Amino acid sequence: MRPKAIVTFEWLFVASVILSLLNIFVFARGEGSGGVVEAAGAGLTLVVALIASRMRNNIARWVLTVWTLLGVFAIGYVLATDGLAGAGGIGGLAITVVQIAAIAQLFRPEAKAWFARREVVAGG
Repeated sequence: MRPKAIVTFEWLFVASVILSLLNIFVFARGEGSGGVVEAAGAGLTLVVALIASRMRNNIARWVLTVWTLLGVFAIGYVLATDGLAGAGGIGGLAITVVQIAAIAQLFRPEAKAWFARREVVAGG
């Protein structure tokens, strides 16, 4: 059975992907390039998150952590240069906050112990 922290991570991460898609296609429409490419990136991130949370993959956990840290630096740069100009900036900040909350769940003690176990999890 997956610990509560892993379930919480999954829900928060799915919420961040939904926010990302809303930000790409509704709020920041026309403020950037390649909405389809950005949406594909969000989808890829969701797949990696599910690999971490469903398959207990520690590498996926660290990939998500690094991607989230890069996102923190990116939103920091956006805020430093453009501020919260437009709904895209506000949405990007909200997405980053939700992703940080999700990633933090992966490093709670019960989640760390869960990732450290080696047995195969069936349906959990």
